[in-house]
Amino acid sequence: MIFANKRFLVLILLVVCLFGLLLVYKIQASPTPTEHAAQQKETLNKLPESKTVNTKDKKKYRMYHYQITKIEGGKYHGEAKDGTSIIFQLKNLKEPLEEALAKGDIIRAYFDLKNGATLVKVEKVSE
Repeated sequence: MIFANKRFLVLILLVVCLFGLLLVYKIQASPTPTEHAAQQKETLNKLPESKTVNTKDKKKYRMYHYQITKIEGGKYHGEAKDGTSIIFQLKNLKEPLEEALAKGDIIRAYFDLKNGATLVKVEKVSE
């Protein structure tokens, strides 16, 4: 009986150790926020600064790529690779955002050229 209890205790300790190793591996494998931001900055550098796009309903937009640099008080701050910046609030967009944004994310910002270059839509760029 004592021998069976020792076996059970060793088995439990082995399972706990394996779980601990798996947890350490997962933590090391996931990028830190700084690494994520650096990866996103690299993605931003590969994208075009801007381009004019036409939609199916024949509207013309100017699209720019930005990296979210700060989120504060419901305001999103972004910076393009040429150094220009943007600040917007989700409530001011004409089209709702499909995916939540976090610091470091890359976005496409669409400006309506016929309405004084008004920001109308933002979408997250997936890698």
